[in-house]
Amino acid sequence: MELEKELSDIINDMQGVKIKSFFVRKDKTLIELLIDCQGKVDGALFFLDYQVMIELPKTFPNVLPICRESGTKRNIIDYHHINTHDNLSFCLGTNIEIHDRLKPDYSLKKYIMIVIEFLTIYEYFLKYKSMPVEERSHGDAGTIEGYFSFFKTDDLQGIINLINKDKINNKMRNQQCPCNSRIKFKKCHFDQTKRLLKEKKTRKQMISELPILERNLSRYAKKSI
Repeated sequence: MELEKELSDIINDMQGVKIKSFFVRKDKTLIELLIDCQGKVDGALFFLDYQVMIELPKTFPNVLPICRESGTKRNIIDYHHINTHDNLSFCLGTNIEIHDRLKPDYSLKKYIMIVIEFLTIYEYFLKYKSMPVEERSHGDAGTIEGYFSFFKTDDLQGIINLINKDKINNKMRNQQCPCNSRIKFKKCHFDQTKRLLKEKKTRKQMISELPILERNLSRYAKKSI
């Protein structure tokens, strides 16, 4: 199969990662991996020994994969970045941040590298009882934090304005930026908005998450100056 060959080529290029099993189902493909490699974060080196299952939807990349530990051995215990409500899947980041890291080609290799990074950070947490990276909250709060980081503003209404911008042209460059910064569009979010209109998958994800942003507007409302 084309997907299996693509995955084999990727794995052959990744030291310490092997395919244990590969199952094609109607709505998704199950890829079980053995991860036996080194991971490094914040200057600390760790030796990883994990067995994971990636559930790759048929609709990928419009719908992102999920990943969790598999097999009888469980290494990850009592960790706050495991989704207990979603079959103990790994919390790899917000949807918009994962989309941003996978584009433009949305390769499985990039996704596997994100999983390896997650496992490395967990090993760091076990050893040092602290996190080497900026954390995201769970639920709506984490999604919104991801947008704050992505757009580099904490004005939620301004972010909604930017996402709703469905067309852009050079005549708008000297207008005020929709993010409410009171800065000219060209010196603020013009280029980023222009790119987003071309990145269909990322924009589709943002549109799907607009209800989350809108229902939290009052919570994150900025005070008038």
